[in-house]
Amino acid sequence: MEVTATGENVVIDVFVGAFDNNEFIISPSNIIADNSPDDLEPAANSIRVELNITMPSQDDIYTLRILARASTLDGVDTGLAVIDIIVTVGTVIIPAIPPLALFFNHNNYYIGFVVVILLVIGLIIFQINVKRKRESKLHGIFMISAFALTTINAFLIMKDTMNITFGIIELPIINYIGQLSHIILGSVGYIAGIIAVIGIFSNVPISKMKLAVYVMFLAWTFNFFYGIFVPIPGG
Repeated sequence: MEVTATGENVVIDVFVGAFDNNEFIISPSNIIADNSPDDLEPAANSIRVELNITMPSQDDIYTLRILARASTLDGVDTGLAVIDIIVTVGTVIIPAIPPLALFFNHNNYYIGFVVVILLVIGLIIFQINVKRKRESKLHGIFMISAFALTTINAFLIMKDTMNITFGIIELPIINYIGQLSHIILGSVGYIAGIIAVIGIFSNVPISKMKLAVYVMFLAWTFNFFYGIFVPIPGG
């Protein structure tokens, strides 16, 4: 397999401790540095190497990780590129995912859908109250329920969101921008939700709550459909 890497003082590293690398026989097995005997690319700051890989003998699914990195790993800003190759050896029976586990893999979408339904009902009642200048708090039941479910949803996706935000999970720049926009818009909607909930409990006239209610509805509804049609990890 041919691997190419570019960058200042770049090296190619297939180190044994990563994933299932120790299950493969790889040659050359050492760290390949720029202009070393195994480097087939004469240009500086560029490496091209032919890796001879012998597969494991036992039937299973393996992950081979190849790194392109700086020659030293000092400091948190060390440049690092990762290639993960999934290799299936023989016939591997993949166990079926239990229905309950499959449900919980997508529970944030289900909760988000319920939130949107509650917001739509609450907004319809809110608009009727505004038009008729009534101070009924019936819409508040739906708004508060949507706010509570969104709070639960936020905690359920917190780990993946933080991993993406702080770079533990790497994303292409366009997806990272989309994820950041998703977080910002959701946060704006959540702040508006806090204002709306406080207004409901404080008996603030509904005419003064229109902006908070509309922002909460638009932000969370957009985020729900954006998450469906533009799936993002943690989203």
